Amino acid sequence: MFLPSLYRVIKQTTAFYSWEQVVLPKVQSFKDRKMEAARSAMNNAAMESSLINIRALNEFFKEGGREEDIRAHHFPGNFSKGPFLSRSREERIHKLLAHITARRLERNSMSWDLFGYMIDALKRALEFLQHLNNHFTEMTAQEKHANSGMMKTTSMFITIIEKISRDQR
Repeated sequence: MFLPSLYRVIKQTTAFYSWEQVVLPKVQSFKDRKMEAARSAMNNAAMESSLINIRALNEFFKEGGREEDIRAHHFPGNFSKGPFLSRSREERIHKLLAHITARRLERNSMSWDLFGYMIDALKRALEFLQHLNNHFTEMTAQEKHANSGMMKTTSMFITIIEKISRDQR
């Protein structure tokens, strides 16, 4: 079953949240050059981890794909909501993260509505997980339990990240 891999991708979409809201406050008080460089590198790594997994999750919800790709439409029940990223957001991740482009090298081109991207990704993932519960009758009791746990975790992250997003406005 491929669901544990999908669950990891869903969880990784929140890497930046985990860094910014959980880890960073604990190390922010250290004030030396090495720590500043490490904080900057970890901030970028967490941001890029979230974005690349948001991109992967968006691809999961598209039709078609390569032969080895696992897509939502491969699961029972014909989940057909499609990708959650707009074409411009998808292209931005593609050009500014997954490829070295002249625009990527411009420092100010790297600002993101990352929490907004996360919320969109998590909401679509939650819809799919709920769809699995309703249509994937071949799931074992253990798989259903894991799926229910992932739905709870995803719902919790949506609630927390929506609150943070509102508070930052």
